[in-house]
Amino acid sequence: MHEPSTSNYFVLFEVPLRFEIDMDILKQRYHHAQKIAHPDRFVNDSPQQRQWATRYASLINDAYRILKSPVLRAHHLLSISGNPPDDEQTIDDSELLMQQLQWQEKMARLKKTNDGDQSLHNEIRQAQQKAEQKFSQAWQETDTATAQQQYHKLRFIDKIAQQLHQINGV
Repeated sequence: MHEPSTSNYFVLFEVPLRFEIDMDILKQRYHHAQKIAHPDRFVNDSPQQRQWATRYASLINDAYRILKSPVLRAHHLLSISGNPPDDEQTIDDSELLMQQLQWQEKMARLKKTNDGDQSLHNEIRQAQQKAEQKFSQAWQETDTATAQQQYHKLRFIDKIAQQLHQINGV
């Protein structure tokens, strides 16, 4: 058995190298890979084979987690294309920053009222979908600069969505 070493998770699961992927197919391929490499299948094998299975199962889990997440998938695409995003970069979009302030104000009100506002969740989800679509388009057009910008927006909006989730569990 060879050492699990693939750094391209799209290759690992044999899915097309693009942002939009079929999550049902990804899930099926993940489960298939887990069956093959599950450490319990190697209980009676050599220590080297058990160690391989453990590392490979870990790689499969990491790859699946990354490809499931739009933000992590975008980061992975940029990284494997030789253009890893700078996660220290700040957002230079005044419109998005103003929108963030509005979302933060709404979330502050939600904290006080303990009222799960589905409309805010929908608003943030729409912003995520818009950034995902723009990233996907930029990726398809091999427009790395725009893809990088959209990745940062995706990451930014995702953090806001996580904050909302912590407030009301939506």
